[in-house]
Amino acid sequence: MIFKRFVLPLLLLIALLAGYFYLALHWSYSSGERAGWIQKLSKKGWVCKTWEGELALVSVS
Repeated sequence: MIFKRFVLPLLLLIALLAGYFYLALHWSYSSGERAGWIQKLSKKGWVCKTWEGELALVSVS
């Protein structure tokens, strides 16, 4: 009785969370390349400092 009431839902919740984090960390939602010159480069973030940049995009004929 205890297994069906507490342990089974807990295992289901852990499995759902593990599946969510696996998909969030391994699924790529973007691909491609950009061309241009770096216009701005800055280090941002409160906890995890990351370098972020802006490209000055130009049209290439």
